[in-house]
Amino acid sequence: MSWKKCYSGSNNLYLDHPPIMNDGRNFATLRPDEQINQDVLDENKIMSSSAYRSFLMRNADHMITNNQIEACSTANCFRGFKKPEGGQPNQPYFYVSAFDNTKPFGYSDSDMKNVYLTREQLQSRMVAPTLKIEK
Repeated sequence: MSWKKCYSGSNNLYLDHPPIMNDGRNFATLRPDEQINQDVLDENKIMSSSAYRSFLMRNADHMITNNQIEACSTANCFRGFKKPEGGQPNQPYFYVSAFDNTKPFGYSDSDMKNVYLTREQLQSRMVAPTLKIEK
């Protein structure tokens, strides 16, 4: 999708991804962090700070994964995890020849571009093949 075709009001290039913002509005929850922390302490029957520290060290990877999944489900950005089809993201697409009419991800048409491409196609047809004559 091109930025010219984004009519959603945000400065987002890809409408399937969360909006580009400087604050965390899109990921904010209504529960305060203190309440979430207290719920973790109560559920796991943690009474001391050393027990809490060892609990966090044992379960860090699991908690990070859960936080990432929760943030992405809140922001509806699960589609952003899959790779775009036909190559790596942010890699330039190299056309095979001047007659290659493929339109890679992010391609947008314009009048000037079409005039330039048709001129290049006509110019490439004017090249005569070279013949090698062997004796």
